[in-house]
Amino acid sequence: MPHSVQPVQAAAATEAVKRASNQATVVTCVAATVPTVLAMQGMASLAVDLLGFSVVVAIALAGFLELALISFALLTRASALAGRPGGVDAAAVWGVSLASGTFSALHELVGPAIGNTRAWQVDPGSLLTACVRLTAPLVAALLWERVLTAARREHEARSLVQVRRDHRLIAVAQVLTASLAEDDRVSVA
Repeated sequence: MPHSVQPVQAAAATEAVKRASNQATVVTCVAATVPTVLAMQGMASLAVDLLGFSVVVAIALAGFLELALISFALLTRASALAGRPGGVDAAAVWGVSLASGTFSALHELVGPAIGNTRAWQVDPGSLLTACVRLTAPLVAALLWERVLTAARREHEARSLVQVRRDHRLIAVAQVLTASLAEDDRVSVA
């Protein structure tokens, strides 16, 4: 294979990887809307039915939690693209996803009020619905983690290319330095 074809193929492969990564990010964002809406609805219902909040306050509270989750996810992605660890933001994505799913699921497990008393509702339908409400945000967090892993690998790949280029430049500089030192010794002698 001619030497000049290799950079073209490498550029095409890099472009294909970037395109696939961008597509995965878009699909993940679209897919994450389903658990976001599901969790918001469950949390708002919990706040209205059990805590006595007004509908507006309940939706605002649930929306705040979901917007915080999205914010943490975007901050974690920005860190990954910059080659920094996600740290607190990455942990917050998982923590807020778990809280969101748990609050949403709890609505399904608390039975209707009989007088002023409520009891746990553990029929199969309620348990299944609670599991779906709990699992959906965690699956969305896992999808997002996979997108972040791809972003981190992309950054590491760029860094590796830069390191290799630096090693080549250092090798050339060492050869030139040795050559100049040899020329100085020959001219002195």
